[in-house]
Amino acid sequence: MSNNTYSTASKHQEIIQFQSGQNWSDRQIKVLATQDPKRAMNIVIVKYRSCLLRIANRIVYDIDEAYDIVQNTFIKAIGEQRFFDEDFYIKAWLCRVVTNSCYNATRNKKRRKEILHQNKLDDRTEANQLEDMEINEEQKMVHSALQTLSETHRQILELRYFEHMSYQEIATILNVPIGTVMSRISRAKIALQESVLMS
Repeated sequence: MSNNTYSTASKHQEIIQFQSGQNWSDRQIKVLATQDPKRAMNIVIVKYRSCLLRIANRIVYDIDEAYDIVQNTFIKAIGEQRFFDEDFYIKAWLCRVVTNSCYNATRNKKRRKEILHQNKLDDRTEANQLEDMEINEEQKMVHSALQTLSETHRQILELRYFEHMSYQEIATILNVPIGTVMSRISRAKIALQESVLMS
């Protein structure tokens, strides 16, 4: 009896996840888009929002800014006419737009470093305190070392080891051959190890 109850509850949970968009494949979303593009886009948002927020927050280190960047990315997606085309890589496109937007924002922030440092310091205190509670000393050391890497090295390590993306996914996002992805990851790991040893 309990097995039947568990099975029914499990199936019910799967139905809820599917209806909310978590278990939809991109192919299924594209089929839905031919009939109901608005609902298809809502499912895309539910499916990829958390992943994109994680990527953005690790680059800009400001959850509010990360949220704005992700929201703007979805707005761009609505205006992208190819978005639901059969051969369009939805996840890769979204990740590319988010990472590019984040690095643009980071570069702009560096140009206004003194002013932004004063304005943002208090806003970031609470987020930093929560972050410090969640990670141990070794992770803090790696996190600090990541910040010393070049933008190219930091980006590829985050996609591979934080987002657990395949070489093919990273190659699609960065628009480079898989061989280039592999060599960049190798060089980035060496750079990270050297940075950790020097810290």
